[in-house]
Amino acid sequence: MKNIFLSWLILLSALTTAFTQNHTFFVSSQPEGTYLLGEKLEVLEDASSKLTYPLVKEHTFVPLKEFKKKINQAYAYWGRLTLKSNLLHNQDFILFLGSANFCRAFIENDTQVTEEYAGRLVPISQKKIKEGRNVAIPVSFSASLLWQTEQSQITVYFRFKNIDNRPPKFNPVLYTQLTWYNKFKVNHLKQIGFLTLLWTLVIYQLTLFILTRQIYYLHSLLCFFILPIFFLATSGVLTEYVLGEHPKINEVTYMLAFGLLNTIYPMLNRSFVNTTEYLKVWDKIFSGIILLSALQLVAVTLLLSFNFNLGLALKILIFGTIPSTILNPIFAIKVLQKNIKGSKVYAIGILQLSVFFIINLGQVVLNNTSANDLSLFMLGLAIQGIFFTVALAQRMKIAEAEKHEAKTEQLRLIAEQNDILDWKVKERTLELNEKNLEILAQNEELQQQQEEIETQRDAIAAQHHELFEKNQLVAKSIHAAQTIQQATLPYQDKLNSLLKDYFMIYRPKDVVSGDFYWLHQIDGTLFLATVDCTGHGVPGAFMSLIGNMLLDRIISVKKEFNPATALQQLHDNLLMVLQQERTKNHYGMEMALLAIKADKGQYMIQFCGAKHSLHYMSSSTKDLRTLKGDRKGIGGIQPKIAFTTKEITLPPDSLIYLGSDGLEDQNNLKRKKFGSKRVLQILSNIACLPLAEQKKELEGALDDFMKGTSQRDDIMWMGVKL
Repeated sequence: MKNIFLSWLILLSALTTAFTQNHTFFVSSQPEGTYLLGEKLEVLEDASSKLTYPLVKEHTFVPLKEFKKKINQAYAYWGRLTLKSNLLHNQDFILFLGSANFCRAFIENDTQVTEEYAGRLVPISQKKIKEGRNVAIPVSFSASLLWQTEQSQITVYFRFKNIDNRPPKFNPVLYTQLTWYNKFKVNHLKQIGFLTLLWTLVIYQLTLFILTRQIYYLHSLLCFFILPIFFLATSGVLTEYVLGEHPKINEVTYMLAFGLLNTIYPMLNRSFVNTTEYLKVWDKIFSGIILLSALQLVAVTLLLSFNFNLGLALKILIFGTIPSTILNPIFAIKVLQKNIKGSKVYAIGILQLSVFFIINLGQVVLNNTSANDLSLFMLGLAIQGIFFTVALAQRMKIAEAEKHEAKTEQLRLIAEQNDILDWKVKERTLELNEKNLEILAQNEELQQQQEEIETQRDAIAAQHHELFEKNQLVAKSIHAAQTIQQATLPYQDKLNSLLKDYFMIYRPKDVVSGDFYWLHQIDGTLFLATVDCTGHGVPGAFMSLIGNMLLDRIISVKKEFNPATALQQLHDNLLMVLQQERTKNHYGMEMALLAIKADKGQYMIQFCGAKHSLHYMSSSTKDLRTLKGDRKGIGGIQPKIAFTTKEITLPPDSLIYLGSDGLEDQNNLKRKKFGSKRVLQILSNIACLPLAEQKKELEGALDDFMKGTSQRDDIMWMGVKL
């Protein structure tokens, strides 16, 4: 009876004190319980973020319900809670204060001040309460003895500060230890169940992807792989067991995981429904959403790499999520209207997930703090996972049915093809029998033809042998003609003696040539001629012999030293020798004839050309010039054009060039001629070189030009230094 009376006295005293102290909370003894302290919390805004304990006690705190200012993410905020108890024994509690990056708490009791650290970005080694990501600190109450008039009291001063550009959230709740740990035990059991479902789906999707190589299995695998990471990070399990000393990484992890989900989920919708085939407009829409989500993910990654601004990153992610959030339910309805096989259940799953996600997203937008509940989103994802599994089963069942139908149709087609094949075999057999009879008749005819061919082959072999022997005789004759022709040309010693410094390019098209050069010195005058006879090969060689003989007679025997007169006599003699007025043949030659005589340190040159020109470069002017020949050839019936002698005087070391038109007329693969302009340009470029080098350069240019083609005509070209 006495104990009951004392208890009533204590209870009456507590009630009386509660009415007189509005901002003090009284804790009663119970093994399990939760105490909401929001109405007892007093707050103080610290715009400078420089207030410290205990100086903060000198400032005026305002009850949270009367604090009308908007919580600013850049400021620090102080809170104060006063707790009293009339517990009959010592008891430990967990004081949950809300959500903030950093919290520093000072717990005053009758004898001491205890300092505690908590918060999302505080390493776990500095926190006594390891569960969760938010702000929770331990508090203890001592037992009040019956004869004590004063109750046990503690006052908690705590400072919230955020650096992630999101405002902190005040939500003070006092938990008994049993209630606190039971709460997290239930949460962990929910997490284990949810994660077990997700990881089962991951293994299932991975197996299906390996077996089928279908792209939507890969997309679903990635979604269900990223989701556990997202929820482990948001629930605080990662910081509790893995990233305890690196809480910033945990915050970045769930942001990036959320961005990846925004990118991959549209890919899954696109590939599972096969929008490329069934919904082409939606295929383009999802392509745009994927691009937008990828850009948003890149932006968030760069932002978090250089600036830990989770608030802005979350706004970017929410902004990027809006198109998918609006369009996903519309897409699901469109899939249901289209009645796409194997996609109905999947579309229903999208609808229910969209509903849960929109509700959860609305909570996040309206409650722009670092503390948000994702339970509805988790529930929607669990249902979506189940619906997706059912949809996959339906898709596989439909695929099996289509495979069975295709196999049945294939068997029917094979049976039809077999019938057609039997008919064709019979028809073909008849045709083959007829063909065999034809072949037998043709074989007899071929045998007769073979005998005739063998007879003709023997005759051809005999003719071939005869032609070979005749060809050998012709070849020997041509080589003999070459020897004779070489004998008529000025020999090397004569060239070296009379010309001294010169070069000669002499390339017959065939074994023998229609081009020849003639050289004699008579009475101190050097006569040099280059002659191009009509034709090449044997006909040209014969003409060259005639020309050589006539030049010897006219200049060496008759002593006709005027080049124009000599060419006119050569023309007349050739008409007579070839009887051209009677036979009307047009054999003849084109040539250049020079008479060179040294006089008082200069060289007097008389030149006459029959369709050939003389090119020369004076050592004094270094300028390449040309003396053109007369437009009349030697031999043949031609207009009566008189040959003319042209005279020039050149100093020593001057250069003269002359030759046949075979060089200029040589063509390349494109059938373009080497040309006189090219010849003159090369001569101008190489005139400063020794004559031996000039020959190499000129021959090299010719060889490069005619690469891949055959020689068109006899080529003869020479250069002489006076």
